[in-house]
Amino acid sequence: QIESLWEGRGQLDSSVFFISSLVARSVGLLDDSRQPKSEETMRAAILFLLSLSVISSMGTKTEWGVESIDTYIREIRATMDIAKYATLATFSRTSQDINSRIIFPKPTNITKAEELERVYFATNKHSRKYKELQPSSSSKDHPARVNLLYWDPEGVGYVAIRGAAFTCPQDEANSQYWKGWDFVYPNGPLTEFYTLIRIVPDEIEFASYNRFNVDVGHNRTDWRPLTLVRSDPTAKWSVLPDQKE
Repeated sequence: QIESLWEGRGQLDSSVFFISSLVARSVGLLDDSRQPKSEETMRAAILFLLSLSVISSMGTKTEWGVESIDTYIREIRATMDIAKYATLATFSRTSQDINSRIIFPKPTNITKAEELERVYFATNKHSRKYKELQPSSSSKDHPARVNLLYWDPEGVGYVAIRGAAFTCPQDEANSQYWKGWDFVYPNGPLTEFYTLIRIVPDEIEFASYNRFNVDVGHNRTDWRPLTLVRSDPTAKWSVLPDQKE
C-alpha cells in the first residue's frame, strides 16, 4: 500500500512535488535522488509530501462557498480602492462602437457604499462621455448601460462592474463631491462644467489571484470568474446561479 502511494506521487502538481521534495530532502526524509532513505522513512516522506501538497492547494479559492458574499464584497471594494482608476466603457451615440476611457471614481471607503449599491465619478457635462451616459431618445425610461473595469496589477486581479448610469441631481452632486477631483474642477462642485454620475451596479465579476486568492473560474470550462448579481438596487447580492454547484 505504501509503495502504491509512493508510485502515485506523479499525480501531484509537478511544481508542488518538486518544492516539497526539496524541503523533504533538506530535513532528511529523502536522499539526493528524491527517494526515501529507507523503508522506515517511506511513510513519513509520503505523509510529508502529501500534506504540503494539500496545504498549497488551499491557497487559492477556486470554488464558490469558500467565503461569504459579505467577505467578497469587502475584497471587491478593497480592490477598487487599491486600483484607484477604472476604465469606463459606454455605447457610442453616433455609431455601433463602444468607447472607453480612464476615469477617477470616488473611493468606496469615502462613499460609504458598504454593499456597492453605487459608484460615483465626476465628469464634464460638455463631454462625449456625458452624452453617452444619458438615456437614449428611443428609450428615455431606460438608463444607459455601462461597464466599469478596475485593474489591480500587483494583486493580479480585477473588478468588472456592469450597471445603469444616472446623472445626479444638483443636491446629490454637491453633497457627494470629492476633494480628490479638485485638480480638474477648480471651483469644486460649483465649477460650471462639473456634473456627477452615479452608477448602480447589478453584476460584478471578480478575480484576485495574488492579493485575495480568488479564482473561481479556474475549474470552469468557460473561465467565468466569480460573478455576483442582484435583481434591483435594493436586493441583496447573490452568486451567479450556475456557480453555486
